[in-house]
Amino acid sequence: MLRAKLLFMALKSCFSGYRPIIMPVKSPCIGTCVLDPKSGHCMGCYRTGDEIGAWMSMSDGAKKRVIANAQKRKANSPAKSSQD
Repeated sequence: MLRAKLLFMALKSCFSGYRPIIMPVKSPCIGTCVLDPKSGHCMGCYRTGDEIGAWMSMSDGAKKRVIANAQKRKANSPAKSSQD
């Protein structure tokens, strides 16, 4: 038992400053949740309804792709100039 405690204390001191880096991809939602009936995209974040619904179960890579696609949609949106 003493050996286990000493081993634990030694490991604890070695890794005391270690913090895993977990940086999840943040949602692009800005709270303006209105789907444009023509395009089917949210007028706030430019994601589709399906993308919004699946967000929580997506991998970080998939989320990054959705964000990139949404940014392209925003750049190509005729409504962009009236919202800026």
